[in-house]
Amino acid sequence: MVGFKDNQLNKTILLLIIITIIFLSKASLLIAEGSSNFEYDSQNINLNIEIKPEVLTTSEEIRLKITPVIKNNLASLKSVRIDILACFNSCNVESKIQKIKSLALNSPQNPDNYFSLFKIEDEGDWEIVIKISNNNFSDNFSIPVTVNKKPNNSNYYSTSITFLFIFLVLVIFSIFIGLKSKKNIKLTRLNS
Repeated sequence: MVGFKDNQLNKTILLLIIITIIFLSKASLLIAEGSSNFEYDSQNINLNIEIKPEVLTTSEEIRLKITPVIKNNLASLKSVRIDILACFNSCNVESKIQKIKSLALNSPQNPDNYFSLFKIEDEGDWEIVIKISNNNFSDNFSIPVTVNKKPNNSNYYSTSITFLFIFLVLVIFSIFIGLKSKKNIKLTRLNS
């Protein structure tokens, strides 16, 4: 490289790496999401429902994993229709309340479990109704859930500071390289 001695370059790179590590160590850590599990029994089937994340917030994807099992012989149901209806307050009232409809699907790799994904935009008490049906039976299950308002992240300032820090490092490093290369070019012209 022009204008750098090996030792000086190594020190500069090491200093930048240390500053970056210290600065990025302030970043928030990811926390694993929990889940809520529900089990329901009816005349025909046992139902295991897993809802992720454990604490539901607005504008966040709600993931349902539904495992229906026939009650008599504990065999899994691989060909049923599972409809999901999420209603604000209660699904019993036929009014203009907000409703979200979804369908739970299974996959060829995992035919025992049915999965559904949807978002709830409004906070409050909701009811999730799960309707399982096939040619022989039809059952409904109801789960009351509370959806909290998603907290506003106060990361605006930390993001701005991070951007400013990275920008300043790039500018200072560019100026440093420019000055060193100018000095090296002058020295090579004088020696020639």
